[in-house]
Amino acid sequence: HCTRRPKVKLKLEFSRRCFVISTSLILLGVCMSPFFGLLRRTLSTMSQQGSYSVAFVTINKMEEAKKLAAGLVKEKHAACVNIIPGLISVYEWEGKINEDPELLLKIKTATSKVDDVIKYVRENHPYDVAEVISVKIDNGNPPYLKWIDEVVGTKA
Repeated sequence: HCTRRPKVKLKLEFSRRCFVISTSLILLGVCMSPFFGLLRRTLSTMSQQGSYSVAFVTINKMEEAKKLAAGLVKEKHAACVNIIPGLISVYEWEGKINEDPELLLKIKTATSKVDDVIKYVRENHPYDVAEVISVKIDNGNPPYLKWIDEVVGTKA
């Protein structure tokens, strides 16, 4: 005995299959499009937001700056330290306004290493009160950020 399906039900099943196939093809097209690549890169970068930081330290002598920079890199607290000469700092110290030439250390590191940077600078800086401030990096070149992780040992 043969069971016959009503035509309406067959049309519904056919429509559902066509919908599933059409939806799959559309999703495949979206996944292959340049827009999806951009979206994927954006989401990947967003997941890295705040994982990296730049710290700033001022110091008065080039030799001390080089020593501090080398120590930060050697101890894996920083991936790279730029020494920028030519600053003039104007500040109040012990009730007096001072104006002194200084150098700026720009320290690139993982955010998880910032406390190590602060501790190292406080222990090795010639000033009584060393300037150490940091800001989180919102965005950056992914291969460079990966390199920071590799150097400071925050990722395998």
